[in-house]
Amino acid sequence: KNVQEVPADIINGTDSGQYFVMDRATLESGVNCHGENWTESSTGIRWTGIPLWYLVGHIDDSNVHEDDAYNRTLADEGYVVRIIAKDGYYIDLDSTFVKLNNDILLANLENGSALETKYWPLRLVGADLSKSQMIRNVAEIKLLFPDYTLTLNGTSIRTVYSFTLDDLVAQYG
Repeated sequence: KNVQEVPADIINGTDSGQYFVMDRATLESGVNCHGENWTESSTGIRWTGIPLWYLVGHIDDSNVHEDDAYNRTLADEGYVVRIIAKDGYYIDLDSTFVKLNNDILLANLENGSALETKYWPLRLVGADLSKSQMIRNVAEIKLLFPDYTLTLNGTSIRTVYSFTLDDLVAQYG
């Protein structure tokens, strides 16, 4: 099994006002205290890690590790949790989906051992994620708070956040 060397800093977290660099020891301490396991049925791999919402609680406001460190009110108001891999690939999850969800993990172990190189340093996994949402090589978490939202009503209702609309305009003109 090909296992990477462990760096001191493994994940960066940012939002509009908070910045937090988590080192390996802090993550492992969090997993020891709040860790969860999930076994992937298609592979039989048992993933161990910390629920994503605990890490979001480090950067959603200035309360990083006390009672109510996870800002439930802010999550209900809505923002996007962007999970970014080392190569820049990312997925977006809605804050209401992530809120207190123990079935979305940032895994640091597979079958009780360090992650293989292809997953390292962290892999997003869990029962509540689709296969395409389970990204590997996670290096950063960003919280994206909308400046404005555009709601389209028709045969279905769709809300587009400002940063998504700005990305589309930048891409397509």
